[in-house]
Amino acid sequence: MQVVVIKDAQELVPNKEHKNFTSNGIVIPSGTMLEGKEVTVNGMRRGEPFQYKLFQTENNKYIYLNKTQPNMATTQVYLGADAQTTPTIVDVPQPKLLSTTNIVGAIAGYVVGNWYSKKYQKGNPRYYGLACAVAGVIVARYIAKKGTIKFVKSK
Repeated sequence: MQVVVIKDAQELVPNKEHKNFTSNGIVIPSGTMLEGKEVTVNGMRRGEPFQYKLFQTENNKYIYLNKTQPNMATTQVYLGADAQTTPTIVDVPQPKLLSTTNIVGAIAGYVVGNWYSKKYQKGNPRYYGLACAVAGVIVARYIAKKGTIKFVKSK
């Protein structure tokens, strides 16, 4: 495993007597590339059992693992809904003519038009009912269109 030292790191030496690690005074500067592996060592810290998370180099030098970062090139990738890097166009289907919303709007419009023609107009209630049913469908489509999904590119 190859890592980069992200902060100046003290080289650690095992202290067998106290079952811990101490610094030997050698500093590994940030930006240094190291080869080795991650290790977890059971030891003691302030008289309590403790697990040390360390990075062990190829020549058996130890540093704290939080001072390193895996050496990977960072790449920012934008993927669309269809796993393409181009913008995705999503078509949201328009409401069908016989959708529940349109049928309820037509019935409500017909009832209101029929009631209005009987109460205030002495004309044929069918014409007012049909005209208001069409108006009810238009209003129902307008209300249904407000709930459509819109995809906006974030900045």
